[in-house]
Amino acid sequence: MAERLAPSQKHTFTHNGRTVYEWDQTLTEVNMYVPVPPDMRAKEIFCDISKQHLKFGRQDNPPFLDMDLFKAVKVSDCIWTLGGHKQRCVPARQQQQQQQQQQEQQQRQQQQRRHQQHQ
Repeated sequence: MAERLAPSQKHTFTHNGRTVYEWDQTLTEVNMYVPVPPDMRAKEIFCDISKQHLKFGRQDNPPFLDMDLFKAVKVSDCIWTLGGHKQRCVPARQQQQQQQQQQEQQQRQQQQRRHQQHQ
């Protein structure tokens, strides 16, 4: 089964004919792409990702993006990078899916312990 959701191309959010950001996603991850001016450097950017909120913009200015996320994320798994005049922000590793994976792993470990006890 493919991990990527259909359709696999980037989606675009526009406002007044201007691209605000683009995104693509898999079952466990969302990538956001925000156009930035060609002369902007990484140290000029702030990108604050909290459990259910994202703020992004140029240092010492009001945020360009200030939005709630659709689902809670695990902040320690979130990253952002700058390249090709687009800032890439990965804010949406869904916490719910991570919790499910942890529960599945715990179940496997319990089964292994039971198996070892019976040997």
